[in-house]
Amino acid sequence: MAKSILQKKDGTCFLCSILRQDYSHKYTEEHHVIYGKGRRKLSERYGLKVHLCIEHHRVGPEAVHNNAEIRRLLEWTAQVVFEKKYGKAKWMEVFGENYLPEEEREEIRQEEQEPGFLILEEGSETETDDCYKKL
Repeated sequence: MAKSILQKKDGTCFLCSILRQDYSHKYTEEHHVIYGKGRRKLSERYGLKVHLCIEHHRVGPEAVHNNAEIRRLLEWTAQVVFEKKYGKAKWMEVFGENYLPEEEREEIRQEEQEPGFLILEEGSETETDDCYKKL
């Protein structure tokens, strides 16, 4: 069982955190970001999973299983983080589907030229509890 490359398990809901800046601790459920067509196992293997409160996972209007826009936000996030770690070619090899519109991909290329997030490898000297470290 791989650790998430998107979020540490700390009792916070990934979507509450990014949509509402709500970092309170609550009951959360694990959500595999890329699913269907046998891809849930791939999400597990590569750590593409987040922890969501019930309202963001299954029952609310912003629940990932009820809201296509929220689902796309998570898929986009997963692809961006995966590609920074493994590269675009590996993403296409493993998942075979591009979730990023071309204009978003161009924005990412430009951001790669500027300081941003650094993905830390597990066990590295500078590893923090988070998957990223702001430069």
